[in-house]
Amino acid sequence: MAINVKQIHHVAYRCKDAKETVAFYRDYLNMDLILGIAEDR
Repeated sequence: MAINVKQIHHVAYRCKDAKETVAFYRDYLNMDLILGIAEDR
């Protein structure tokens, strides 16, 4: 069963390796990073 996604407004997540996560979204889901906001805790 295929899912036909036309648009996603935003995705928010916490991760250990931001570069790896961005690469996954770019390489496997064909989604570009538009804006990144980092928390300093």
